[in-house]
Amino acid sequence: MTKRSPVFKNSVKPLNINRLDGRMVRLINTSSRNEILFVGDISAKLEYWFGLMRALSDFGSVTSPDLPGIGGMTSFYKIGRKPTIDNFADYLASFIKLRYKKRRIIIVGVGFGFVVINRMLANYPDIAKKVNLVVSLGGYTDNSDFSSKWGTSMTFKFVGKLYSNFFTSPILRALVYNKGFLKMHYFHRLRSTKAVAAKVLLKNEVERWQSGDLRTFGAIMSQLTSFSNCNKPIDVRAYHLFLNDRSIVRNRVEQHLRVVFDQIIIARTSKRNTYVLKQDKRAAAYFLPTDLKQLLNSF
Repeated sequence: MTKRSPVFKNSVKPLNINRLDGRMVRLINTSSRNEILFVGDISAKLEYWFGLMRALSDFGSVTSPDLPGIGGMTSFYKIGRKPTIDNFADYLASFIKLRYKKRRIIIVGVGFGFVVINRMLANYPDIAKKVNLVVSLGGYTDNSDFSSKWGTSMTFKFVGKLYSNFFTSPILRALVYNKGFLKMHYFHRLRSTKAVAAKVLLKNEVERWQSGDLRTFGAIMSQLTSFSNCNKPIDVRAYHLFLNDRSIVRNRVEQHLRVVFDQIIIARTSKRNTYVLKQDKRAAAYFLPTDLKQLLNSF
């Protein structure tokens, strides 16, 4: 298990919503009135994003809930529902209504987290009216945003079909998500990292992949091959930061974001990927460019 910092331990709270049990992080900033809701990506525990949450907490109080089937939270399958994008959006809308009432908020999402945020804002215009800003860190809005050059679509379909199957998912979990296989996989991807840092990163990667529900992960991967969030315009100010992701076609992402959001800032940066996040606030702050910090401070 990854060693948890005292700050994380003191900030995490139990979460029960719509018969789904998980956790949420709450970081309070007494010097700012901003309320920031953070939604992580497809396959990570709250610990994985804690460095970024801490960096965001310089600009307001941060709340981050688990998503069903991700990070150890009860999956939708356990309550007789499927992990569709619409169901994730409904869950997030319920959390916002319970947590924030009539307060205005800023929403930050990474990858698939932004997909859920986008669908939620489109389906719940009453919530959209309360949002000061939505921030996309490596988000996407349409299945065509992914590059076929790297066989991404084929991989998503294949992995999604196998992982979401009730019979094959436990077998694959035992074969692919075991500690030895994952360490071998990430050893090659992080071979340029210093030995001590690589050991820590590998340990974290093993933990984050083993914590989620494999069927949920497969169902999400399958949906990403055919989904689109470009059908409804959203009257919310938005900010998008590109991450170091070879599977994304940047010009398509930008085109689709401009279809959805009338007011949007596109930041063409980051040479880093999210492996550096973890609980390191200084490293995570790299994903908050100067213009974004100024924007967050303007509310």
